[in-house]
Amino acid sequence: MNAAVKSLSCLSALVLKFRLLFDKSRMHSILLIDDESAILQMLGDYLKTKYHIKPAINGKTALHLIQQSAPDLVIVDWMLPDIPGPEIVAWIR
Repeated sequence: MNAAVKSLSCLSALVLKFRLLFDKSRMHSILLIDDESAILQMLGDYLKTKYHIKPAINGKTALHLIQQSAPDLVIVDWMLPDIPGPEIVAWIR
């Protein structure tokens, strides 16, 4: 099983849990943070029919989007070139 298929499988499980937790009466927003544009595109295409997707290609853009309008869910790459994923998570908390 290649990495993309594993990623989508894990993402499917995460999204299912997310859907069970939140009100279904509105379209929720998901912030996707990854420095690989192909991954942002793949995940965005997979999720865009049911969620409002906000892509961020780096940590600086992600922090700006979080301040602008708090997303319901954040999916972040752990190894970003400018701000590591764990720092973004700590900042959100």
